[in-house]
Amino acid sequence: MLGDTLYGAFQPNYPDAWFAKGIILPKLGRHREAVAAYDKSLALKPGDRVVQDARQRAAANL
Repeated sequence: MLGDTLYGAFQPNYPDAWFAKGIILPKLGRHREAVAAYDKSLALKPGDRVVQDARQRAAANL
């Protein structure tokens, strides 16, 4: 998966890393993976409106 070394595997408990990964993936047409990354970010930092909005946009493109 794209960015595992930089984001997910490197700092798995850092919500901003998952958010950044979620930003990159839709640009590659990988919306389902972006939603999963946003979900991981929200699991670590519930209620983050910026992440919720980004997740909603990615999910709309599934």
